[in-house]
Amino acid sequence: MIEKSLNVKDSPNDFDQIKELFDKNQLLKIILGNINDILVIFEKDGLIKYTNPSFQKFLNYAKRELVGKNVFDYVHPDDQSSVMRSFAQVIESGNVKNYFRFQNKDGQYVWFDAAGTAVPGEKNSPTCIAMCCKCVTNGKQGEEEPLVEKIIFEAMIEGMPGIFCCVDDQLQIKKWNKNFERISGYSAQELYGMSPLDFIAEGARKIIAEKLDEAFIQGEISGEADFVSRDGRKTPYLFHIYPIIIRDRMHLIGIGIDLSVHKKAARELRQIKERFDIAIEGTEAGVWDWDMLEDTVVYSAQWKKMLGYEDAEIENSFNGWKKIWHPDDAASIEKAIADHLKGSSERYEIVYRCRHKNGDWRWLVTRGKILRNEEGAPYRWVGTNIDITQLKQAEEKIQYLAYHDNLTDLPNRQLFFDRLGIALALAQRNQSSLAVIMLDLDNFKRVNDSYGHAFGDLVLKASAERLNTALRKGDTVARFGGDEFVLILSDLKGVKDAINVAKKIVENFQKLFVIETREILVTASIGIALYPQDGTDEDSLLKKADFAMYQVKQAGRNGYQVYKNNKDAV
Repeated sequence: MIEKSLNVKDSPNDFDQIKELFDKNQLLKIILGNINDILVIFEKDGLIKYTNPSFQKFLNYAKRELVGKNVFDYVHPDDQSSVMRSFAQVIESGNVKNYFRFQNKDGQYVWFDAAGTAVPGEKNSPTCIAMCCKCVTNGKQGEEEPLVEKIIFEAMIEGMPGIFCCVDDQLQIKKWNKNFERISGYSAQELYGMSPLDFIAEGARKIIAEKLDEAFIQGEISGEADFVSRDGRKTPYLFHIYPIIIRDRMHLIGIGIDLSVHKKAARELRQIKERFDIAIEGTEAGVWDWDMLEDTVVYSAQWKKMLGYEDAEIENSFNGWKKIWHPDDAASIEKAIADHLKGSSERYEIVYRCRHKNGDWRWLVTRGKILRNEEGAPYRWVGTNIDITQLKQAEEKIQYLAYHDNLTDLPNRQLFFDRLGIALALAQRNQSSLAVIMLDLDNFKRVNDSYGHAFGDLVLKASAERLNTALRKGDTVARFGGDEFVLILSDLKGVKDAINVAKKIVENFQKLFVIETREILVTASIGIALYPQDGTDEDSLLKKADFAMYQVKQAGRNGYQVYKNNKDAV
Protein backbone atom coordinates (compact mmCIF):
# COMPACT_ATOMS: atom_id res chain seq x y z
CA MET A 1 0.00 0.00 0.00
CA ILE A 2 2.88 2.38 0.84
CA GLU A 3 4.75 1.67 -2.37
CA LYS A 4 1.56 2.08 -4.39
CA SER A 5 0.92 5.50 -2.81
CA LEU A 6 4.47 6.74 -3.30
CA ASN A 7 4.72 5.81 -6.96
CA VAL A 8 1.75 7.90 -8.16
CA LYS A 9 2.85 10.72 -10.55
CA ASP A 10 1.14 14.04 -11.21
CA SER A 11 1.07 16.60 -13.95
CA PRO A 12 4.23 18.81 -14.04
CA ASN A 13 1.93 21.85 -14.18
CA ASP A 14 0.74 21.29 -10.60
CA PHE A 15 3.94 22.61 -9.03
CA ASP A 16 4.12 25.45 -11.52
CA GLN A 17 0.70 26.55 -10.25
CA ILE A 18 1.90 26.40 -6.63
CA LYS A 19 5.03 28.41 -7.46
CA GLU A 20 2.87 30.97 -9.26
CA LEU A 21 0.71 31.28 -6.12
CA PHE A 22 3.79 32.01 -3.96
CA ASP A 23 5.16 34.55 -6.44
CA LYS A 24 1.90 36.48 -6.67
CA ASN A 25 0.92 36.48 -3.00
CA GLN A 26 3.30 38.96 -1.34
CA LEU A 27 1.79 38.46 2.12
CA LEU A 28 2.29 34.70 1.90
CA LYS A 29 5.92 35.19 0.88
CA ILE A 30 6.52 37.59 3.79
CA ILE A 31 5.01 35.19 6.32
CA LEU A 32 6.77 32.08 4.98
CA GLY A 33 10.06 33.95 4.82
CA ASN A 34 9.95 35.23 8.40
CA ILE A 35 8.25 32.60 10.53
CA ASN A 36 10.44 30.32 12.63
CA ASP A 37 8.46 27.25 11.52
CA ILE A 38 9.96 25.12 8.77
CA LEU A 39 7.93 24.57 5.57
CA VAL A 40 8.82 22.03 2.88
CA ILE A 41 6.76 20.72 -0.07
CA PHE A 42 7.36 17.24 -1.53
CA GLU A 43 6.10 15.28 -4.44
CA LYS A 44 4.33 12.10 -3.38
CA ASP A 45 7.48 10.07 -4.06
CA GLY A 46 9.50 12.27 -1.67
CA LEU A 47 11.09 14.67 -4.18
CA ILE A 48 11.64 18.11 -2.57
CA LYS A 49 10.04 20.92 -4.58
CA TYR A 50 10.09 23.90 -2.19
CA THR A 51 11.68 24.94 1.15
CA ASN A 52 11.33 28.19 3.06
CA PRO A 53 14.39 30.04 4.50
CA SER A 54 13.93 28.57 8.00
CA PHE A 55 14.36 25.05 6.60
CA GLN A 56 17.62 26.05 4.92
CA LYS A 57 18.84 27.93 8.01
CA PHE A 58 18.29 25.07 10.48
CA LEU A 59 20.01 22.51 8.24
CA ASN A 60 22.77 24.76 6.81
CA TYR A 61 21.94 23.85 3.21
CA ALA A 62 21.61 26.25 0.28
CA LYS A 63 18.26 26.09 -1.50
CA ARG A 64 19.84 24.51 -4.60
CA GLU A 65 21.22 21.68 -2.43
CA LEU A 66 17.70 20.63 -1.36
CA VAL A 67 15.25 21.34 -4.17
CA GLY A 68 15.07 18.40 -6.58
CA LYS A 69 16.58 15.95 -4.05
CA ASN A 70 14.68 13.06 -2.43
CA VAL A 71 13.80 13.62 1.23
CA PHE A 72 14.52 9.98 2.08
CA ASP A 73 18.21 10.61 1.30
CA TYR A 74 18.30 12.83 4.43
CA VAL A 75 15.94 10.97 6.81
CA HIS A 76 17.58 8.84 9.54
CA PRO A 77 17.53 5.14 8.47
CA ASP A 78 15.64 4.18 11.63
CA ASP A 79 12.88 6.72 10.79
CA GLN A 80 12.45 6.05 7.07
CA SER A 81 9.72 3.41 7.40
CA SER A 82 7.75 5.71 9.73
CA VAL A 83 8.06 8.64 7.29
CA MET A 84 6.97 6.42 4.36
CA ARG A 85 3.89 5.37 6.31
CA SER A 86 3.18 9.05 7.01
CA PHE A 87 3.38 9.84 3.28
CA ALA A 88 0.86 7.11 2.54
CA GLN A 89 -1.41 8.26 5.38
CA VAL A 90 -1.45 11.90 4.28
CA ILE A 91 -2.31 10.90 0.69
CA GLU A 92 -5.22 8.78 1.94
CA SER A 93 -6.56 10.98 4.78
CA GLY A 94 -5.20 14.44 3.97
CA ASN A 95 -3.32 15.05 7.28
CA VAL A 96 -0.62 13.43 9.42
CA LYS A 97 1.71 14.19 12.39
CA ASN A 98 5.07 12.56 13.07
CA TYR A 99 8.49 12.91 14.71
CA PHE A 100 11.59 12.08 12.67
CA ARG A 101 15.27 12.93 12.32
CA PHE A 102 16.71 14.87 9.38
CA GLN A 103 20.41 15.05 8.53
CA ASN A 104 21.94 18.54 8.35
CA LYS A 105 24.88 19.52 6.16
CA ASP A 106 27.34 18.69 8.98
CA GLY A 107 26.11 15.10 9.04
CA GLN A 108 24.26 15.46 12.36
CA TYR A 109 20.62 14.48 12.79
CA VAL A 110 18.04 17.05 13.96
CA TRP A 111 14.68 16.10 15.45
CA PHE A 112 11.59 17.53 13.72
CA ASP A 113 8.02 17.71 15.03
CA ALA A 114 6.12 17.63 11.73
CA ALA A 115 2.52 18.07 10.56
CA GLY A 116 1.75 17.22 6.93
CA THR A 117 -1.18 18.15 4.68
CA ALA A 118 -2.04 16.96 1.18
CA VAL A 119 -2.26 19.77 -1.39
CA PRO A 120 -5.12 19.11 -3.84
CA GLY A 121 -4.68 19.50 -7.59
CA GLU A 122 -7.15 19.05 -10.39
CA LYS A 123 -10.31 17.15 -9.42
CA ASN A 124 -9.16 17.48 -5.78
CA SER A 125 -6.68 14.63 -6.15
CA PRO A 126 -3.55 15.04 -3.99
CA THR A 127 -0.89 16.93 -5.93
CA CYS A 128 1.85 17.06 -3.34
CA ILE A 129 2.52 17.16 0.41
CA ALA A 130 3.10 20.36 2.41
CA MET A 131 4.81 19.72 5.73
CA CYS A 132 5.22 22.26 8.55
CA CYS A 133 7.91 21.36 11.10
CA LYS A 134 9.49 22.60 14.29
CA CYS A 135 13.09 21.82 15.19
CA VAL A 136 12.59 20.38 18.69
CA THR A 137 16.06 19.19 19.70
CA ASN A 138 19.74 19.31 18.86
CA GLY A 139 20.34 15.79 20.12
CA LYS A 140 17.65 13.60 21.65
CA GLN A 141 18.24 12.57 25.26
CA GLY A 142 15.57 9.95 25.94
CA GLU A 143 12.37 9.47 23.98
CA GLU A 144 10.53 12.25 25.79
CA GLU A 145 13.07 15.02 24.93
CA PRO A 146 11.44 16.62 21.83
CA LEU A 147 8.09 16.92 23.59
CA VAL A 148 9.66 18.40 26.72
CA GLU A 149 11.40 21.01 24.57
CA LYS A 150 8.12 21.92 22.90
CA ILE A 151 5.84 22.04 25.96
CA ILE A 152 7.96 24.21 28.23
CA PHE A 153 8.70 26.74 25.44
CA GLU A 154 12.49 26.51 25.67
CA ALA A 155 12.10 27.77 29.26
CA MET A 156 15.61 26.64 30.23
CA ILE A 157 17.19 29.69 28.61
CA GLU A 158 20.85 30.25 29.28
CA GLY A 159 21.35 32.83 32.01
CA MET A 160 17.78 32.77 33.35
CA PRO A 161 17.68 34.35 36.86
CA GLY A 162 16.85 31.90 39.60
CA ILE A 163 17.00 28.12 39.30
CA PHE A 164 14.70 25.98 37.18
CA CYS A 165 14.31 22.25 36.73
CA CYS A 166 11.85 19.66 35.42
CA VAL A 167 11.60 16.18 36.98
CA ASP A 168 9.61 13.11 35.92
CA ASP A 169 7.32 10.95 38.07
CA GLN A 170 10.35 9.02 39.34
CA LEU A 171 11.86 12.29 40.63
CA GLN A 172 14.63 12.15 38.05
CA ILE A 173 15.83 15.52 36.76
CA LYS A 174 15.28 15.84 33.00
CA LYS A 175 15.84 19.55 32.36
CA TRP A 176 17.45 22.47 34.16
CA ASN A 177 18.95 25.87 33.47
CA LYS A 178 22.56 27.06 33.62
CA ASN A 179 22.04 28.67 37.02
CA PHE A 180 21.10 25.24 38.39
CA GLU A 181 24.46 23.88 37.17
CA ARG A 182 26.38 26.88 38.51
CA ILE A 183 24.75 26.90 41.95
CA SER A 184 24.72 23.11 42.40
CA GLY A 185 28.33 22.66 41.27
CA TYR A 186 27.44 19.65 39.10
CA SER A 187 28.03 19.30 35.36
CA ALA A 188 25.25 18.66 32.84
CA GLN A 189 26.37 15.03 32.46
CA GLU A 190 26.10 14.51 36.22
CA LEU A 191 22.77 16.29 36.70
CA TYR A 192 20.72 14.26 34.20
CA GLY A 193 18.81 11.60 36.16
CA MET A 194 19.69 12.95 39.63
CA SER A 195 16.90 13.68 42.13
CA PRO A 196 16.02 17.12 43.53
CA LEU A 197 16.30 15.49 46.95
CA ASP A 198 20.06 15.18 46.32
CA PHE A 199 20.22 18.96 46.88
CA ILE A 200 18.35 18.96 50.22
CA ALA A 201 20.01 18.46 53.61
CA GLU A 202 19.60 14.86 54.72
CA GLY A 203 17.50 15.75 57.76
CA ALA A 204 14.92 17.60 55.65
CA ARG A 205 14.65 15.15 52.73
CA LYS A 206 11.69 13.23 54.11
CA ILE A 207 9.60 16.40 54.52
CA ILE A 208 10.54 17.67 51.06
CA ALA A 209 9.77 14.27 49.51
CA GLU A 210 6.29 14.40 51.05
CA LYS A 211 5.82 17.91 49.62
CA LEU A 212 6.79 16.71 46.14
CA ASP A 213 4.33 13.81 46.40
CA GLU A 214 1.70 16.33 47.46
CA ALA A 215 2.41 18.40 44.35
CA PHE A 216 1.79 15.40 42.08
CA ILE A 217 -1.60 14.82 43.72
CA GLN A 218 -2.90 18.24 44.82
CA GLY A 219 -1.30 20.61 42.33
CA GLU A 220 0.77 23.75 42.93
CA ILE A 221 2.77 24.11 46.15
CA SER A 222 5.24 26.65 47.44
CA GLY A 223 7.71 26.53 50.27
CA GLU A 224 11.13 27.42 51.60
CA ALA A 225 14.11 25.07 51.79
CA ASP A 226 17.90 25.22 51.87
CA PHE A 227 19.54 24.31 48.56
CA VAL A 228 22.75 22.36 49.29
CA SER A 229 25.51 22.74 46.70
CA ARG A 230 28.17 20.16 45.92
CA ASP A 231 30.63 21.90 48.25
CA GLY A 232 28.12 21.76 51.14
CA ARG A 233 27.14 25.43 50.92
CA LYS A 234 23.48 26.04 51.91
CA THR A 235 21.39 28.78 50.32
CA PRO A 236 17.79 29.52 51.40
CA TYR A 237 15.37 29.36 48.46
CA LEU A 238 11.68 30.00 47.93
CA PHE A 239 10.36 27.27 45.61
CA HIS A 240 7.21 27.26 43.52
CA ILE A 241 6.38 23.80 42.16
CA TYR A 242 3.53 22.72 39.91
CA PRO A 243 2.67 19.53 37.97
CA ILE A 244 2.47 19.20 34.20
CA ILE A 245 1.65 16.25 31.95
CA ILE A 246 4.25 15.44 29.30
CA ARG A 247 3.57 12.55 26.97
CA ASP A 248 0.99 11.02 29.34
CA ARG A 249 3.40 11.13 32.31
CA MET A 250 3.29 13.48 35.25
CA HIS A 251 6.27 15.82 35.65
CA LEU A 252 7.03 18.62 38.10
CA ILE A 253 8.26 22.07 37.12
CA GLY A 254 10.20 23.87 39.85
CA ILE A 255 11.29 27.54 40.02
CA GLY A 256 13.50 28.75 42.87
CA ILE A 257 14.23 32.30 44.03
CA ASP A 258 17.23 33.04 46.25
CA LEU A 259 15.78 34.50 49.46
CA SER A 260 19.13 36.07 50.34
CA VAL A 261 18.82 38.56 47.48
CA HIS A 262 15.33 40.02 47.98
CA LYS A 263 16.54 43.46 46.97
CA LYS A 264 17.19 42.07 43.48
CA ALA A 265 13.71 40.53 43.20
CA ALA A 266 12.27 43.26 40.97
CA ARG A 267 15.17 43.02 38.51
CA GLU A 268 15.00 39.23 38.49
CA LEU A 269 11.26 39.24 37.81
CA ARG A 270 11.79 41.64 34.92
CA GLN A 271 14.49 39.39 33.46
CA ILE A 272 12.29 36.31 33.86
CA LYS A 273 9.56 38.10 31.92
CA GLU A 274 12.01 39.05 29.17
CA ARG A 275 13.29 35.49 28.91
CA PHE A 276 9.78 34.07 28.69
CA ASP A 277 8.81 36.71 26.10
CA ILE A 278 11.66 35.42 23.95
CA ALA A 279 10.76 31.79 24.67
CA ILE A 280 7.17 32.12 23.47
CA GLU A 281 8.07 33.90 20.23
CA GLY A 282 8.32 30.50 18.52
CA THR A 283 4.84 29.34 19.55
CA GLU A 284 1.69 29.51 17.42
CA ALA A 285 0.56 33.07 16.80
CA GLY A 286 -2.51 34.73 15.35
CA VAL A 287 -1.74 36.58 12.11
CA TRP A 288 -3.50 39.79 11.04
CA ASP A 289 -3.27 41.78 7.81
CA TRP A 290 -4.60 45.33 7.78
CA ASP A 291 -5.34 46.82 4.33
CA MET A 292 -5.02 50.48 5.32
CA LEU A 293 -6.36 51.81 2.01
CA GLU A 294 -9.62 49.86 2.29
CA ASP A 295 -9.62 49.82 6.13
CA THR A 296 -10.25 46.08 6.22
CA VAL A 297 -8.42 43.57 8.36
CA VAL A 298 -8.04 39.86 7.69
CA TYR A 299 -7.67 37.93 10.93
CA SER A 300 -6.38 34.35 10.83
CA ALA A 301 -8.46 31.56 12.38
CA GLN A 302 -5.86 31.24 15.18
CA TRP A 303 -6.15 34.98 15.93
CA LYS A 304 -9.89 34.67 16.64
CA LYS A 305 -9.64 31.22 18.20
CA MET A 306 -7.25 32.39 20.94
CA LEU A 307 -9.96 34.86 22.01
CA GLY A 308 -12.82 32.33 21.71
CA TYR A 309 -14.58 33.94 18.72
CA GLU A 310 -15.99 32.42 15.55
CA ASP A 311 -15.00 34.01 12.27
CA ALA A 312 -18.22 36.04 11.87
CA GLU A 313 -18.21 37.32 15.46
CA ILE A 314 -15.48 39.95 14.96
CA GLU A 315 -15.86 42.64 12.33
CA ASN A 316 -13.02 42.49 9.78
CA SER A 317 -11.84 46.04 10.36
CA PHE A 318 -9.61 48.02 12.70
CA ASN A 319 -12.73 49.01 14.64
CA GLY A 320 -13.60 45.33 15.15
CA TRP A 321 -10.30 44.87 17.00
CA LYS A 322 -10.65 48.17 18.86
CA LYS A 323 -14.03 47.13 20.33
CA ILE A 324 -12.41 44.37 22.42
CA TRP A 325 -9.53 46.45 23.85
CA HIS A 326 -9.42 46.87 27.61
CA PRO A 327 -10.42 50.50 28.32
CA ASP A 328 -7.34 51.06 30.52
CA ASP A 329 -5.02 50.01 27.67
CA ALA A 330 -6.64 51.98 24.83
CA ALA A 331 -4.45 55.09 25.19
CA SER A 332 -1.16 53.17 25.12
CA ILE A 333 -2.29 51.10 22.10
CA GLU A 334 -3.27 54.20 20.13
CA LYS A 335 0.04 55.90 21.01
CA ALA A 336 2.05 52.87 19.83
CA ILE A 337 0.05 52.84 16.58
CA ALA A 338 0.56 56.59 16.04
CA ASP A 339 4.32 56.35 16.75
CA HIS A 340 4.76 53.55 14.23
CA LEU A 341 2.60 55.29 11.62
CA LYS A 342 4.69 58.47 11.71
CA GLY A 343 7.93 56.48 11.72
CA SER A 344 9.00 57.22 15.32
CA SER A 345 9.37 53.50 16.01
CA GLU A 346 11.00 51.04 13.64
CA ARG A 347 8.90 48.18 14.96
CA TYR A 348 5.39 48.06 16.40
CA GLU A 349 5.11 46.09 19.64
CA ILE A 350 2.56 46.48 22.44
CA VAL A 351 1.40 44.40 25.44
CA TYR A 352 -2.25 44.89 26.34
CA ARG A 353 -5.54 43.15 27.21
CA CYS A 354 -8.37 42.03 24.96
CA ARG A 355 -11.78 40.73 25.97
CA HIS A 356 -12.29 37.00 25.48
CA LYS A 357 -15.70 35.82 24.31
CA ASN A 358 -16.36 34.42 27.80
CA GLY A 359 -15.83 37.88 29.33
CA ASP A 360 -12.30 37.30 30.66
CA TRP A 361 -9.45 39.64 29.82
CA ARG A 362 -6.53 38.01 27.99
CA TRP A 363 -3.04 39.48 27.88
CA LEU A 364 -1.66 39.69 24.34
CA VAL A 365 1.62 40.81 22.84
CA THR A 366 1.11 42.26 19.36
CA ARG A 367 4.01 42.77 16.94
CA GLY A 368 3.80 44.16 13.44
CA LYS A 369 5.40 46.19 10.69
CA ILE A 370 4.00 48.69 8.19
CA LEU A 371 4.55 48.20 4.45
CA ARG A 372 5.04 51.47 2.58
CA ASN A 373 4.97 52.39 -1.10
CA GLU A 374 7.78 54.11 -3.00
CA GLU A 375 6.65 57.51 -1.66
CA GLY A 376 6.75 56.18 1.92
CA ALA A 377 2.99 56.18 2.38
CA PRO A 378 1.64 53.22 4.42
CA TYR A 379 -0.69 50.86 2.61
CA ARG A 380 -0.55 47.61 4.59
CA TRP A 381 0.21 46.53 8.14
CA VAL A 382 1.01 42.89 8.86
CA GLY A 383 1.60 41.40 12.30
CA THR A 384 0.97 38.69 14.87
CA ASN A 385 -0.74 38.28 18.26
CA ILE A 386 0.47 35.91 20.97
CA ASP A 387 -1.53 35.08 24.11
CA ILE A 388 0.74 35.61 27.17
CA THR A 389 -2.01 35.41 29.82
CA GLN A 390 -0.44 32.42 31.58
CA LEU A 391 2.92 34.17 31.61
CA LYS A 392 1.37 37.26 33.22
CA GLN A 393 -0.39 35.14 35.85
CA ALA A 394 2.83 33.27 36.64
CA GLU A 395 4.70 36.58 36.93
CA GLU A 396 2.08 37.96 39.33
CA LYS A 397 2.21 34.73 41.37
CA ILE A 398 6.01 34.84 41.67
CA GLN A 399 5.95 38.52 42.57
CA TYR A 400 3.30 37.90 45.24
CA LEU A 401 5.31 35.02 46.73
CA ALA A 402 8.42 37.20 46.88
CA TYR A 403 6.68 39.70 49.20
CA HIS A 404 4.36 37.55 51.34
CA ASP A 405 4.75 34.96 54.05
CA ASN A 406 4.04 31.50 52.64
CA LEU A 407 2.16 30.23 55.72
CA THR A 408 -0.03 33.14 56.87
CA ASP A 409 -0.24 35.11 53.59
CA LEU A 410 0.80 38.23 55.54
CA PRO A 411 3.43 40.67 54.23
CA ASN A 412 6.99 39.45 54.86
CA ARG A 413 10.04 41.44 55.99
CA GLN A 414 10.71 42.90 52.55
CA LEU A 415 7.18 44.24 52.09
CA PHE A 416 7.04 45.40 55.75
CA PHE A 417 10.13 47.60 55.37
CA ASP A 418 8.83 48.99 52.07
CA ARG A 419 5.57 50.01 53.77
CA LEU A 420 7.30 51.33 56.88
CA GLY A 421 9.54 53.56 54.74
CA ILE A 422 6.48 55.00 52.98
CA ALA A 423 4.62 55.45 56.29
CA LEU A 424 7.56 57.33 57.86
CA ALA A 425 7.84 59.63 54.84
CA LEU A 426 4.12 60.45 55.01
CA ALA A 427 4.26 61.01 58.78
CA GLN A 428 7.17 63.43 58.37
CA ARG A 429 5.40 65.35 55.60
CA ASN A 430 2.05 65.49 57.45
CA GLN A 431 3.68 65.98 60.87
CA SER A 432 1.65 63.08 62.21
CA SER A 433 2.49 60.18 64.50
CA LEU A 434 2.77 56.45 63.87
CA ALA A 435 3.50 53.38 65.98
CA VAL A 436 5.56 50.26 65.43
CA ILE A 437 4.32 47.29 67.46
CA MET A 438 6.27 44.11 68.14
CA LEU A 439 4.11 41.10 69.09
CA ASP A 440 5.21 37.67 70.24
CA LEU A 441 2.92 34.73 71.10
CA ASP A 442 3.33 33.51 74.66
CA ASN A 443 4.45 29.91 75.22
CA PHE A 444 4.09 29.06 71.53
CA LYS A 445 6.98 26.61 71.77
CA ARG A 446 4.89 24.54 74.20
CA VAL A 447 2.15 24.27 71.54
CA ASN A 448 4.64 22.94 68.97
CA ASP A 449 6.17 20.52 71.47
CA SER A 450 2.77 19.24 72.61
CA TYR A 451 0.85 18.99 69.35
CA GLY A 452 3.44 19.16 66.58
CA HIS A 453 4.53 21.79 64.07
CA ALA A 454 1.58 21.16 61.72
CA PHE A 455 -0.83 22.08 64.53
CA GLY A 456 1.40 25.03 65.42
CA ASP A 457 1.10 26.28 61.84
CA LEU A 458 -2.69 26.28 62.20
CA VAL A 459 -2.35 28.36 65.38
CA LEU A 460 -0.15 30.86 63.51
CA LYS A 461 -2.73 31.17 60.71
CA ALA A 462 -5.52 31.74 63.24
CA SER A 463 -3.37 34.33 65.04
CA ALA A 464 -2.84 36.21 61.78
CA GLU A 465 -6.62 36.33 61.25
CA ARG A 466 -7.18 37.74 64.76
CA LEU A 467 -4.55 40.40 64.22
CA ASN A 468 -6.15 41.49 60.95
CA THR A 469 -9.54 41.92 62.63
CA ALA A 470 -8.01 44.21 65.28
CA LEU A 471 -6.40 46.62 62.82
CA ARG A 472 -7.81 49.69 61.15
CA LYS A 473 -7.96 50.17 57.40
CA GLY A 474 -4.52 51.21 56.17
CA ASP A 475 -2.58 49.55 59.02
CA THR A 476 -0.11 46.72 58.33
CA VAL A 477 0.65 43.46 60.10
CA ALA A 478 3.60 41.36 58.92
CA ARG A 479 5.15 38.09 60.00
CA PHE A 480 8.89 38.22 60.64
CA GLY A 481 9.21 34.49 61.26
CA GLY A 482 8.30 31.94 63.91
CA ASP A 483 5.65 33.43 66.22
CA GLU A 484 6.88 37.02 65.82
CA PHE A 485 4.60 39.63 64.21
CA VAL A 486 5.20 43.35 63.58
CA LEU A 487 2.55 46.04 63.04
CA ILE A 488 2.50 49.56 61.61
CA LEU A 489 -0.21 51.92 62.90
CA SER A 490 -0.29 55.07 60.76
CA ASP A 491 -1.80 58.53 61.18
CA LEU A 492 -2.16 58.44 64.98
CA LYS A 493 -3.27 61.39 67.09
CA GLY A 494 -1.21 60.19 70.03
CA VAL A 495 -0.07 57.26 72.14
CA LYS A 496 -3.65 56.51 73.26
CA ASP A 497 -4.59 55.45 69.73
CA ALA A 498 -1.79 52.87 69.75
CA ILE A 499 -2.73 51.71 73.24
CA ASN A 500 -6.36 51.19 72.19
CA VAL A 501 -5.24 48.90 69.36
CA ALA A 502 -2.84 47.03 71.67
CA LYS A 503 -5.62 46.52 74.28
CA LYS A 504 -7.94 45.15 71.59
CA ILE A 505 -5.28 42.68 70.44
CA VAL A 506 -4.53 41.51 73.99
CA GLU A 507 -8.25 40.99 74.64
CA ASN A 508 -8.68 39.07 71.38
CA PHE A 509 -5.83 36.70 72.29
CA GLN A 510 -7.28 36.04 75.74
CA LYS A 511 -10.09 34.16 74.00
CA LEU A 512 -9.57 30.43 73.38
CA PHE A 513 -8.57 29.20 69.93
CA VAL A 514 -10.65 26.22 68.74
CA ILE A 515 -8.47 24.26 66.31
CA GLU A 516 -9.20 20.68 65.22
CA THR A 517 -11.66 20.34 68.15
CA ARG A 518 -8.92 21.38 70.61
CA GLU A 519 -9.26 24.51 72.75
CA ILE A 520 -5.95 26.34 72.99
CA LEU A 521 -5.09 29.52 74.91
CA VAL A 522 -2.25 31.48 73.34
CA THR A 523 -1.80 35.01 74.69
CA ALA A 524 0.30 37.84 73.27
CA SER A 525 3.08 40.12 74.57
CA ILE A 526 3.20 43.53 72.86
CA GLY A 527 5.81 46.31 72.74
CA ILE A 528 5.04 49.79 71.33
CA ALA A 529 7.40 52.46 69.95
CA LEU A 530 6.18 55.80 68.60
CA TYR A 531 7.37 58.12 65.86
CA PRO A 532 8.81 60.69 66.35
CA GLN A 533 9.10 60.45 70.16
CA ASP A 534 11.03 57.13 70.24
CA GLY A 535 12.82 57.30 66.89
CA THR A 536 12.68 58.61 63.37
CA ASP A 537 14.05 55.62 61.44
CA GLU A 538 13.12 51.96 60.99
CA ASP A 539 15.94 50.44 63.07
CA SER A 540 15.48 52.59 66.17
CA LEU A 541 11.70 52.12 66.23
CA LEU A 542 11.98 48.34 65.85
CA LYS A 543 14.64 48.05 68.54
CA LYS A 544 12.63 50.09 71.04
CA ALA A 545 9.39 48.23 70.30
CA ASP A 546 11.29 44.96 70.79
CA PHE A 547 12.72 46.23 74.09
CA ALA A 548 9.24 47.18 75.31
CA MET A 549 7.93 43.72 74.36
CA TYR A 550 10.79 42.14 76.31
CA GLN A 551 9.70 44.14 79.35
CA VAL A 552 6.21 42.61 79.03
CA LYS A 553 7.73 39.13 78.85
CA GLN A 554 9.78 39.83 81.99
CA ALA A 555 6.68 41.09 83.79
CA GLY A 556 4.72 37.88 83.17
CA ARG A 557 3.52 38.13 79.54
CA ASN A 558 -0.06 38.64 78.28
CA GLY A 559 -0.01 42.44 78.03
CA TYR A 560 1.44 45.51 76.35
CA GLN A 561 4.04 48.13 77.18
CA VAL A 562 4.91 51.48 75.60
CA TYR A 563 8.65 52.15 75.37
CA LYS A 564 9.58 53.57 78.81
CA ASN A 565 11.35 56.69 77.61
CA ASN A 566 8.07 57.95 76.12
CA LYS A 567 6.64 60.70 78.37
CA ASP A 568 3.12 59.31 77.98
CA ALA A 569 4.14 55.75 78.91
CA VAL A 570 1.66 53.86 81.10
